[in-house]
Amino acid sequence: MSEFSQPGKYTMENFIADVQQIMRLGEARKAITQEIEPLLDRLLKEEDILEERYKVDLGKGRSTYSFYRAPDGSLGISAPVFMPAKPTLLHDHLSWGLIGVYSGRQKTTRYRRIDDGSRPGRANLELLEDEIYTRGDIYYMAPPDDIHQVETIGEEPGISIHVLGSDNLRSKRHIYDLDKGTVQDVEGMIMMT
Repeated sequence: MSEFSQPGKYTMENFIADVQQIMRLGEARKAITQEIEPLLDRLLKEEDILEERYKVDLGKGRSTYSFYRAPDGSLGISAPVFMPAKPTLLHDHLSWGLIGVYSGRQKTTRYRRIDDGSRPGRANLELLEDEIYTRGDIYYMAPPDDIHQVETIGEEPGISIHVLGSDNLRSKRHIYDLDKGTVQDVEGMIMMT
């Protein structure tokens, strides 16, 4: 058990406080994610972390749970609700991220950019992995290998806890079109379709 966590029930508030404490230590991102991972594992075992007070309606049948956004944009903790037959756009975060699946089955397809970025608006990608994750699975992403698309498999919505070294509502990132070989700069855009 981490030195940051307390015995007994582990709440979202406990998790946020522990992650903030880890972030204050200012270590390298690999060390940060290694400290956060056992805490995220513990949180994923709790049955009641998706409280209505955190739920945000994004319109068009989409929603997310917004748990924490650091004032300086250095940390965001949320739980997007991925609906069946509605994959995300192919995107990156340009930040480290630790993702833990809370419910449903989620297919995460990851890519790496293989061009040198010298042609504006163009990008060549290669497939890194195509994995299906279920409750309790945790995976790590970091640039340059954070280009990905998430899709729910089955009829149950997929929900995963995203702990990111950025605030998605303010951060700059990219949307990729694999078929056209294009890349677009965006800022603060929601990636759910």
